[in-house]
Amino acid sequence: MAKSSSAKSGVLRAPEFDPAPLDHLESGLDTEVRAGERLDSLRFVDVDLSGAPLAGLDLTECEFLGVELDGADLRGFRAIDSRFERVNAPVLKVARSQFREVRIEGSRFGSAEAYDAGWEAVHFIGCKIGYLNLRSAMITNMAFTDCTIDELDLGGATVSRLAFPGTQVHTLDITGARLDNVDLRGLEPRVLNGIESLAGSVMTEAQFAWIAPLLATHLGVTLTA
Repeated sequence: MAKSSSAKSGVLRAPEFDPAPLDHLESGLDTEVRAGERLDSLRFVDVDLSGAPLAGLDLTECEFLGVELDGADLRGFRAIDSRFERVNAPVLKVARSQFREVRIEGSRFGSAEAYDAGWEAVHFIGCKIGYLNLRSAMITNMAFTDCTIDELDLGGATVSRLAFPGTQVHTLDITGARLDNVDLRGLEPRVLNGIESLAGSVMTEAQFAWIAPLLATHLGVTLTA
C-alpha cells in the first residue's frame, strides 16, 4: 500500500484557505433564491428558506448573514467564494454539493446529509453540529475551528488536509476512508469507528495510548498486565 504524502515527508500539511473579499456585494432578496438559480455577488440578511426546494442552486461570491434552512432541499448545491453566518438548520439536505472556498460561522446544524459531496477549502468556525454525513465525499482543505460535533461520518471518504483546532467530536467514523494529512491532535472521541483506516493521520502519543485497546481488538491481540 502506498504511503500518504504526510507519512513520506514526515511534515504535516495544514489546511489552506484563500477567501475572496466580499465587501463589494449588493443586497439580494430571498425571492431570488430558487432551485437552479445562479447568483453572483449578493448579500442576504435574515432570510427564511425553510423547506424551500433549492436543488441545483449555484452561488458565487455570495454572503448569507442569518438564514433558516430547516428542511430545505439543497441537493446538488454549489457555492464558490461564499460565506454563511448564523445558519440554523435542524435538518439539512446538501448531498452531492460542491463547495470551494466556503466559510461557515456561528451556525447550528442538527442532521446534515452531505454524502457524495466535493468540498475544497471549507472552514467551519464556532458551529454546533449534531450529525454530519460526509460519506463517500471528496474533501481537500477543511477545518473545524472551535466547533462541537456529536457525530462526524467520513465513511468511505477521501480526505486530504483536515484539522480540528479547539473542536470536540464525540463520535468519529472513518470506516473505509482514505486519509492524508489529517490532524487528529486534540480530539478525544468517545467512539472511534474504522480504526483500520487511521493511516495518513497524525495524533499525539497520549491519543495513541487511548486507542491501543481498540487497535489490539482489531488485530486480535490480547493485552495483559
